[in-house]
Amino acid sequence: MLNFGVKNLLVFLLMCFCVIGFVFAEGLDGGEKLNSQFVVGTFHDIAFEILNTRELSEDQVEQAIIFLVAASQFDPKSANINETILNASPLLSGDKYDKWIHLAFEEYCRGDADLVVADKAISHFLAGCNSSLERRKVLSDLLSKVADRNVMLRLDISNRLGLSEMGNAKELFAFLATEYSTIDPQEAISVKLALPSKTSFGLQPDAKLLISNKMTEPQVIFGKGLFKGGIRVDAEVRGDIRLNIYKLVSKRIQPGKPVGAGGQISVPLRVITGSLRRLLKDRPQASVEIEFTVYLDPVVDFEGNVKNSLKGVGPIVRKFRRPGIKVDNRYLVRSLSELSKGRFQEKIRSVRLFAGLSSEQDVNTGPDRKYRFYSVDPTFLTSVIASNIGNDDWMIRTGAMYNLLDLRPPLDFEISRAVFENVNDKNWPVRMVALYMLSRTQGNSFLRVLEWKAKNDPDSNVRRLAEVLLRSK
Repeated sequence: MLNFGVKNLLVFLLMCFCVIGFVFAEGLDGGEKLNSQFVVGTFHDIAFEILNTRELSEDQVEQAIIFLVAASQFDPKSANINETILNASPLLSGDKYDKWIHLAFEEYCRGDADLVVADKAISHFLAGCNSSLERRKVLSDLLSKVADRNVMLRLDISNRLGLSEMGNAKELFAFLATEYSTIDPQEAISVKLALPSKTSFGLQPDAKLLISNKMTEPQVIFGKGLFKGGIRVDAEVRGDIRLNIYKLVSKRIQPGKPVGAGGQISVPLRVITGSLRRLLKDRPQASVEIEFTVYLDPVVDFEGNVKNSLKGVGPIVRKFRRPGIKVDNRYLVRSLSELSKGRFQEKIRSVRLFAGLSSEQDVNTGPDRKYRFYSVDPTFLTSVIASNIGNDDWMIRTGAMYNLLDLRPPLDFEISRAVFENVNDKNWPVRMVALYMLSRTQGNSFLRVLEWKAKNDPDSNVRRLAEVLLRSK
């Protein structure tokens, strides 16, 4: 399909691609040396949902970055954490968090790093330059960090610097754009959405977009290519609840290496997010079917209809079922037993259940009630939730508070009192979530606590969060 010279260059780029291990030169400061992938996931979820908020303020972005920095303290090599830090970097002004953005950039820019994500960090660093000399210094420093670990990114930075490396990349991409314009997408690309057909309450299944190259040559995904990298996911919820969610996911990708002949790339898609995540979390007894529709390089016509630019490839439709939990007294007793005797994951599932049941009673009252559900005594739910917040296991305490973040204020007095007990917990992740939760529910009455924590908490992560929460009041 492509001429011999271009084909050989793409094969060369693919062969040059390599992954080199990287060790952080400097650790993060402060805090007890705790280790928990559960906390990494919890902190990332908090940050991701903050960043998924519409009309985002810079204070909110900074709150998210603080949780991400804290999560990277547990797992500095986490691709999810580092990618989310880089995605958020253009939303931050100044150089206050440059240290962590640099660390995330270095770790993220291995061979399979997405150039769209990396470019956001580059744009952040260049925004602080006041002269062409500063700009060249920043780009040269970033180029040294990339080295040979990401050939496509190295080409991108080299061309920003005006260097000639491995041929002129601009000419290569211009030629590829011309070549790709003559190719039928159906003959070159196939796409599949990998997603379980069914899940149960409390689980967030992974969704992956599998993009296969049907060509006999490597294929580059870029802004003027055959597939330009645009992805949009819409969701339609049916069953006990009916809801249309547009642009549940909206992103663009540019993989850091060509897709090999007959090869495939996997693009993670976080589809259980935003209003859909809250719907599933806060209505455990609702049975729903969700139809996801994935558009590639989406365009909107004059009538407002979304269409694929890639003719004959998609849109991709996949259905997903979440049956409601059948709650009765026996089920509640079994869940209580799991809280005291179950394995960690069973305990967390029960924590989510009781938080969800409490939300369900709240959102399904009066004329807004949309489906039948087993009504649980609110006093019983409050007692169980407060007990979870005071659990002997600090990770259970963290999970219990995290699962209450979507509750509408004011919080029940017993629950608020239990959260207040965690403000001075010996484990700093617990203190962070307690401060964040109470700042959202207590209003100005919580200012004095935030002031004290911003100056005196022994952990730098907690101090930073308290400072930003105080400023956002």
